[in-house]
Amino acid sequence: MKSEMLHKSFLNHYAGLIVLALGLAIIASATLAVRKNVEKTAQREFIAQSEVIRNSIVDRIEEHARILFSAAALFNVTDTVTREQWRIFNKQQKIENQLPGIQGIGFSLLIPREDLAKHIQDIRREDFLEYKIKPDGERDVYTSIIYLEPFTGRNLRAFGYDMFSEPIRRKAMEQARDTDSAALSGKVRLVQETDKEVQAGTLMYVPVYRKGMPTDSLKERRAAIVGWVYSPYRMGDLMKGILGSGLLNNQLHLQVFDGAQLTPESLLFEKGPSAKVPAHSVVRFTLLSTIDFNGQHWTLRFTKTGEGLLTVEYLGVWLVLFSGIFIILLLFALIRSLEGTRRRAQQLAEELTVDLRQVSDRLHLASTAGGVGIWDWDVVNNKLVWDEQMYQLYGTTADQFSGAYDAWRTGLHSEDSQRGDNEIQMALRGEKEFDTEFRVRWPNGAVHYIRALAIVQRDDSGKPLRMIGTNWDITEEHRKEEEIRKLNEEFKGRIKESMEELVHVSRIAILGQIAAAVAHELNQPLGAILNWVSSARLALTKEKPDIEMVKKILTNIVEADMRAADVIKKIRGLVKKERNEFKRVNIENLIWHVINLMKTDAVLKGVAVDVELNVTDAFVLGDNTQLQQVLINLILNAVEASSKKVDAGIKVKADNKKEGFVTVSVVDFGEGLKISEIEKIFQPFHTTKEEGLGIGLFVCRSIIQSHEGELGVFNNDKGATFFFRLPLIKDSGGVNDNG
Repeated sequence: MKSEMLHKSFLNHYAGLIVLALGLAIIASATLAVRKNVEKTAQREFIAQSEVIRNSIVDRIEEHARILFSAAALFNVTDTVTREQWRIFNKQQKIENQLPGIQGIGFSLLIPREDLAKHIQDIRREDFLEYKIKPDGERDVYTSIIYLEPFTGRNLRAFGYDMFSEPIRRKAMEQARDTDSAALSGKVRLVQETDKEVQAGTLMYVPVYRKGMPTDSLKERRAAIVGWVYSPYRMGDLMKGILGSGLLNNQLHLQVFDGAQLTPESLLFEKGPSAKVPAHSVVRFTLLSTIDFNGQHWTLRFTKTGEGLLTVEYLGVWLVLFSGIFIILLLFALIRSLEGTRRRAQQLAEELTVDLRQVSDRLHLASTAGGVGIWDWDVVNNKLVWDEQMYQLYGTTADQFSGAYDAWRTGLHSEDSQRGDNEIQMALRGEKEFDTEFRVRWPNGAVHYIRALAIVQRDDSGKPLRMIGTNWDITEEHRKEEEIRKLNEEFKGRIKESMEELVHVSRIAILGQIAAAVAHELNQPLGAILNWVSSARLALTKEKPDIEMVKKILTNIVEADMRAADVIKKIRGLVKKERNEFKRVNIENLIWHVINLMKTDAVLKGVAVDVELNVTDAFVLGDNTQLQQVLINLILNAVEASSKKVDAGIKVKADNKKEGFVTVSVVDFGEGLKISEIEKIFQPFHTTKEEGLGIGLFVCRSIIQSHEGELGVFNNDKGATFFFRLPLIKDSGGVNDNG
């Protein structure tokens, strides 16, 4: 028995610490699970983006091969292709517009040693008086670049170059000749390069055979070869033409290597001049991929970097961690407070035991003065004893009362008799406490409302022996409650009418200040918790604390905590939307709808609204209501900032100058943003009233980011400009348009 008491005392003393430890463990587990899910999602996106880039490179290389085959076909339709014909053919291709990044398209002629002198004379007759084949030296066979378009700039350095004299180029040329297919060379330095901005190079060759000669076998192809159509590529220019500015970003890095060895010597391309991973970044993912083009292998290494846990991706992780810690600490404080209350209650019980005799002597006087009747029912012998106050509550006298249980039921109102009996029986069976209200009918016909409480005394086996309880008259309270109920109904009717008008008049303000209202709602329950804790502490310091009041205070603390949790859910709900819930939104329609809502409010504040839309059929994928909330919030802020000036005005603009995106801007002509760090206005928990605009812009940014867009701000010449940018969708048709 003593051991059990010690065990219970230990649990009571350390309950708070146990709950704190378990809670922190659960929060840590949940946080790690959320982080793992974020990492998996980011990795899937990284792999998908890397595959898109790889496929883009493969598609472009194959397109280049098709261009060279079409050029080779030109030699099969005519006996002689002149330099002018070659120029016209390449000009008509418009390669630089269709496939940017190609250094040029040329033709290299195969020259037997015995034909070398005649070949040089023929070229010099075309006014290339200094023409010669480079490099010098005796060889069994020569090749010479005689055509290369565009025949300007760097390409002039390649005129007359014998590519067959260099081993890497020769290997690719022989492969193209022997297989009758397009072949890529290994890494080379192009003859077009100068000493500035040197890039790694590679070349693609397609064979040109003599017209009419067979090419079915290897021997026939070697006998029929007359030259090669080829393209030289500066790898930096080529990859820029393939990738543009959209496929790579500051966190995704690409390296292209010649072959399987990932060495500086084999590096063909690395993303831009800033390709090195910044020192403060963290390498999150790495992926190796290969491209095999007719036997020539390229190895692609993709690297995803980031700022670690301090990114928007991890917002949910931090939210789970900090909100969980906050709730656990709040629960820990509540348990510790309850532990203190329990110890104080134990002390009170000991003090009450000493004063029990004095309380018993005063009980009769207190019950009489308070109009409380006391009754005692011997369940075993069915003997019911009332004090004098009970007779007054039931409008009868001792000589008119038989002292049995049925005599009490006889005095109940006919509609409450069965319910009263059921509640007595449930209390005897231990199913619920006897705490109820009922009506009694006096002999003169008057109806009174009675409140009744009772406890059941039992033997060791749990069998009920007696019930001891109290009754008191609550007729006056019922009368007042009925009056209050009627007044409340009338009040609700009036409130409903007023609210309908208020909603109509204040629709714009309500929509624009949703986030601020949520912040107020969150402060209210948290403030209430602090006030109730203060009240509990004051109540417990009294000489004889009111235990019922303390219980009520603790109940209020729990309710306030639940309200705070509900508000947190509201904050999450402001931006919580699944992408499968998004629909097409017409930006022009959205802007004009919001302008029509806001125009009256702006006019009342003396602010003119100017609209400049340079978009047509601009559609985005998103939630129409949320995007309206963002624009309303920005316009309200601009109107407020501009209303302080004479002849104030704001401008709402939209354009799609940035390809693939639409930008909506709200320009005000107020005082501008007078803060050291503009980003602080999007951080509601780290700004003062003078530095930031509160939770509204934080929610707006979260909404725009959930739509895969960005929201920003900068000072203009006369005020500030807030803008958000969203990706456009090409397909603007369908029945699901929200605009």
